[in-house]
Amino acid sequence: AKAGLGDYMGFSSAGGYWISACLGNVGDFVLLCCTLGYFVPAFGQGSTPLVIACASVLLWCVHALVLRGIKVAALINLITTVAKLVPILVFIVIVGLAFDRDIFTRDIWGRSNPQFGGVLEQVRNM
Repeated sequence: AKAGLGDYMGFSSAGGYWISACLGNVGDFVLLCCTLGYFVPAFGQGSTPLVIACASVLLWCVHALVLRGIKVAALINLITTVAKLVPILVFIVIVGLAFDRDIFTRDIWGRSNPQFGGVLEQVRNM
C-alpha cells in the first residue's frame, strides 16, 4: 500500500490490518474460552480471570511461534487450515451417506396432502 499509494495510505493500511488482527485474535480466544467453559466450569462464560490468563498465554505462545520465522508461521497456517477443513469434509461425507432423497422430495408438489398446497403456495404462506 505504501509503494502504490504513499506514506499516509501505507500507514493507514498497516494500522487497519493491525487493529483487525488484534480484534480477530481476541474474538477467537473469547470464543474458544467460552466453548471450553461448557466443559470446564472454571472458565464460566468466558470472562473469568482464568480465561484472561489462559487466553493471554495462548496469544503469547502464538506470537512466539510467529517470531521464529516465516517457515514456522506457514506450518502453523497449514496445520490450522487442515484442522478446519477435515471436520467440514467429514461432515459432508456423513451428510452424503445419510441423505435420503425420498424424504427430501416426498410430496414436494403437495399432491397427496392438498391442505398444504403446492410449492409456490407453501412459499407464499411462509
